[in-house]
Amino acid sequence: MDKNSSITRAKRRVEKNECSSITRAKRRVEKNECSLNTRAKRRVEKNECSLNTRAKRRVEKRFISLITQAIKNSVKVKNEILNDKEKILLIDEISKEIVKAFKNDKKVLLCGNGGSAADAQHIAAELSGKFYLDRKPLFAEALHTNTSFLTAVANDYSFNEVFGRAVKAMGRKGDVLIGISTSGNSLNIIKAIETANKLKMVTVGLTGDDGGKMKNLCKYLIKIPSQDTPRIQESHILIGHIICEIVEKKFFHVQ
Repeated sequence: MDKNSSITRAKRRVEKNECSSITRAKRRVEKNECSLNTRAKRRVEKNECSLNTRAKRRVEKRFISLITQAIKNSVKVKNEILNDKEKILLIDEISKEIVKAFKNDKKVLLCGNGGSAADAQHIAAELSGKFYLDRKPLFAEALHTNTSFLTAVANDYSFNEVFGRAVKAMGRKGDVLIGISTSGNSLNIIKAIETANKLKMVTVGLTGDDGGKMKNLCKYLIKIPSQDTPRIQESHILIGHIICEIVEKKFFHVQ
C-alpha cells in the first residue's frame, strides 16, 4: 500500500512537472509569437508612416511650388503694367474723368460678371464709402446689386440685357460707366457700354490682353497683359484701388 502510494505520488509529480514544463514552453512560444507579431506590426506601421510622410512632403512641395509660381506670375503682370507708360497715363486720365464727373454732380456706374462683378462692387464701395479719407460719400453704384431687377430682366428679356437696361434707367450724359470683363466679350457688358455711348456717358473698360469687342467701344480701355483670368482680375482691382486713391485725393484737394 505504501509502495503503491509512493509510485502514485511520484507519477503525479512527474505529470505535474511535465504539465508545468509544457505550459511554460507554450507561454514562451506565445510570448515570442506575440513579440514577433508586435515587432512586425510596428515595422509595418513605421513603414506606412514613413511612406505617408514622404508622400505628404511631396504633396506639400508641389503646392509650395504652385504658391510661389502664382505670386511670381502676378508680380510679372504688374511689372509689365508698371513699365508701360501709356497705361500709367491712361489710369491718370480715367481718374481725371471721374473727378470731373463728381464735380459736375454726376455718378459712376460699374458692371461685371462673376469675379468682375465682385470687383465692380468693391470699387463702388471704395468710392461711395471711403478709401483712405474720412470724407463725404461719392455716388458710385454696381449695377448687379439689385437682385430683383437682375432676375426680372433676365427672366422677362435676357441676361444679356440686364446691364444695358440698368444703364438706360440710371445713366445720364456725363456719368461714367466702368465695364469689367477679362475677355472683353461679355455680351451684357458690351450692351451696357453701347447704351452708355448713346447716352453720351464716359465709357471705361477693364479687360485682358486682347481687349475683345470692348476695345472698339470704350473711350478708355485698359488691357491687362495676360490671358490668365486670376492674374487679370488681380490687376483690375489694383488699378481700381489706384483710381479710387487718385479720385479721393484730387476731389477733396489732398496732396
